Amino acid sequence: MEGECPTDEEQQTEEPLTWCAAVEEREPGYGNRPGRDTEASPDGATLSMVDGTDQTPMCGLRRKWSVPMISNRSGPGSNELRKCASRQVLVPATFTVLIIIIVTLAALLAVEKSKPPVAAPGLPAVTCCPDGWIGHRGKCYYFSETDGNWTYSQSQCSALSASLAGIDSEQEKDFLLRYKGLLDRWIGLQRKPGQPWRWPNGTEFDNWFPIRGGGDCVFLIDEDWFGSSRCSTWRRWICSKPDAHTMRKGCAVESKL
Repeated sequence: MEGECPTDEEQQTEEPLTWCAAVEEREPGYGNRPGRDTEASPDGATLSMVDGTDQTPMCGLRRKWSVPMISNRSGPGSNELRKCASRQVLVPATFTVLIIIIVTLAALLAVEKSKPPVAAPGLPAVTCCPDGWIGHRGKCYYFSETDGNWTYSQSQCSALSASLAGIDSEQEKDFLLRYKGLLDRWIGLQRKPGQPWRWPNGTEFDNWFPIRGGGDCVFLIDEDWFGSSRCSTWRRWICSKPDAHTMRKGCAVESKL
């Protein structure tokens, strides 16, 4: 009957599509309502569809409906923004910390280099002498392994920016006696005929140790006396120079004998 609501049997006839078309004509969009769904928007917000039902005014038929709901912006997009912001803060801060550390280390290294070397307690002091030389109380000494006359020995020392050894104190004499070995060695004392003994630098010898013999050049024998002989005699020799002049090839351990 026209204008009456279809019964349940009529809704289950073989022509349900005709009835649905009629309802669709009266209620546009009834048969095409979106169901429950969720998707992410490009800016990272989450879009949710909330479904519900109601009845048509005329037939009491149930109608589906959906309402879009937007959740708070906590999706992948917002996470990426947070990560970007964190990187923009952390990168400059990291570089600043690294620069501070480098500057601090450079300053500490400069301070350490400016400090003079200090010998540890109980260890010998350190003096700068060439390889093969022995340091003692501000001087470097070289003990030759070959022989030569006094003039040749002095020329060999001069080639090493040194001279035949001068002796200024008992301590220096004792040191040379310990290191000279069993062989006699030329030192820097020489005299011209009728002249006093002089050191290579021209200083006159003050006779603080005895010299035996009648020669014009002095050699080291033992702790009690020094000998003199002809300058043409071949012996080994001892060179010496201040260690302040030998800062070129590293440091040798200073003896305290």
